[in-house]
Amino acid sequence: GMGMGGSGSQTNLRSSSATNLTRPCVSARIEELHNMHTRLQKERQELQDKARQAEVDKLAKEAVALRSLSSKNHPRRDDKGSTMPVSDRLYMEHKELELRMRMRQEKRAAEEKEKLQESRLAARPARGASPGAIGGQEVGARL
Repeated sequence: GMGMGGSGSQTNLRSSSATNLTRPCVSARIEELHNMHTRLQKERQELQDKARQAEVDKLAKEAVALRSLSSKNHPRRDDKGSTMPVSDRLYMEHKELELRMRMRQEKRAAEEKEKLQESRLAARPARGASPGAIGGQEVGARL
């Protein structure tokens, strides 16, 4: 944190921005929060990237391990062609299917959410169509 330093800068700001409605301490706080937010976002993104990279590395290591395992079973049979060992290929296919399934689930979830919001919006005017059914206070509370 920055602490509450720089109170001297606020006093000379106050005279110049007296025309503005925002007090300098308020806008400074907003800016501070904004900066904190962007910093946190960046950190989260870096963490996600690291995790993804770790996952990729792990998959690569496992693929190598699988390859060395399968080449023990049938030595150097699949080196002639550039084909992957069966265990490797199955594993990669499995991962791909898993990924595709997750993507589909996320897409479906997003669509459901959208539909839900649409139906909510569609239901709103119908409810408010009967005049006098809703008091003014309730309308304000719902917004």
